[in-house]
Amino acid sequence: MDKEALLNGYFDNTLTESELIAFNDLLEKDASFAEELAFRKNLKNGIHINERARIKTTIKQFETANNKQTFQQKYFKWIAAATIITFILIALNQYTQNPKPEILFQEFYTGYPNIIAPTERSKNNIDSLTQSAFAAYDREAFKEALEGFKILEEQQKTAYTSLYIGICYLELKNSVAAIEILQKAISLNNTYSLTAKWYLALAYLQNNQPESAIEILKQYAVLEEPFKQEAEKLYNKLK
Repeated sequence: MDKEALLNGYFDNTLTESELIAFNDLLEKDASFAEELAFRKNLKNGIHINERARIKTTIKQFETANNKQTFQQKYFKWIAAATIITFILIALNQYTQNPKPEILFQEFYTGYPNIIAPTERSKNNIDSLTQSAFAAYDREAFKEALEGFKILEEQQKTAYTSLYIGICYLELKNSVAAIEILQKAISLNNTYSLTAKWYLALAYLQNNQPESAIEILKQYAVLEEPFKQEAEKLYNKLK
């Protein structure tokens, strides 16, 4: 069962009984799955925790000051405190209802797997340049992988290199370069173009351009799985 779908179902509270069993089984047996769940929980809860801490600090400061004030002074202090807390809660509600693009990027981004030269495939069938580029990609040495993919693109004109170059740029937080190369990957109109559309939307988020991301995500119905469902969810959060 797809791990990403299980994680999304968990946070959306839509897991069926069988999916919940599979979810709990993975949580016990798959350390990386458990780490990803914890990361997403921390990401989601971090904002709330920080704001609650600010509210508690504000209240404590007013309580300390009020011990030395007259009743009337205390009354006005508490009115001021209540006003501040109200504004904080309103801001928190707006923030969680309209999360920032970088938060959504972190929530929805996962790297594209190496489907071209996985380590278990016979090395005799793959040239050394492709092997080395994807070996670097698999160990998350993205600068090294980027250089290898650029050479591959120049020498072999392969259909997939633009997509993987774009993902390397995303991993290196160079969203401007990622946008440019992913737009090229889409224009090639090949097997990887629809996948490149999903990552272009994420690149726009990373570059704080949610409106541009929305324009791509409107077309979520044409995307392939697993990106179709993810794109629909992201579109609904952004619109």
